[in-house]
Amino acid sequence: MIEKSFILLKPDAMENDQIQQHIYNSLKACNLSIKSKKEIVLKEEDVTALWEFTIRDPVCKKILQLYLTNKALQLILIEGENALSKVCKIKSETRKIYAKTFFANCLHAPKSDQEYTRDIYFIFEGKRRELKPILIYDTSKFSKFSKLKKEDFHKCANEIYMITEKNDFLIPAVKKVLSDERHLLYLHNDKIHELVYVAAAIYEFIPKLTLSEAYLICICVEIKGKALLMCSDNKGSLEEIYNLLLETGITVSLAENEGQLRS
Repeated sequence: MIEKSFILLKPDAMENDQIQQHIYNSLKACNLSIKSKKEIVLKEEDVTALWEFTIRDPVCKKILQLYLTNKALQLILIEGENALSKVCKIKSETRKIYAKTFFANCLHAPKSDQEYTRDIYFIFEGKRRELKPILIYDTSKFSKFSKLKKEDFHKCANEIYMITEKNDFLIPAVKKVLSDERHLLYLHNDKIHELVYVAAAIYEFIPKLTLSEAYLICICVEIKGKALLMCSDNKGSLEEIYNLLLETGITVSLAENEGQLRS
């Protein structure tokens, strides 16, 4: 089936000829035709139109605004047999090789015909068509997160943007070498919650965790599959937090520190 798709080159790809050549070679290998190219510059308000989840996630919204707006990007219009699935595969493979950070990940491309139509309609007509969210995102149940103000979200976004620019995802809570604590609590990736929901949940229940740390842990989980949330000698307190997170639908697990058990 002949389909249409597109690739939007992000700033890191615009600055790297090797990434661009990899994408063009991949398109050729997949027998996909480039119908046209167009240089575009996104404004801050454009981010929520192309990445709808940022309507519900003020931190990711600000990070993408910092990363993507007021810079020259290239839109590549593509056509060919099963173009949507082939371009998604190219996106995934390119990111595995060249993505520098969670947000500096080379390219944007639609996953479905609905996404293609929505994005192209906005880029060329400037009109929004919202798709129904498919992941759980309602953070209203988390009181700490709900009390945050716009400046709190912007501060968090700036902190994360600076860290990811340095390609340093592993904040101290994740990098910590465990030596004394016997019991561990891990957060696992899932496919049913938006990042903002998970960040709000662990920010709510993990003691002394900052909002930036909550987001960075979630980013680590999306990249690595799981990340350490807490470690403690008090198994009861860890189990209490474990149960609170389970009640909100978050995927977590308990483990023993094998190094400590051997000592």
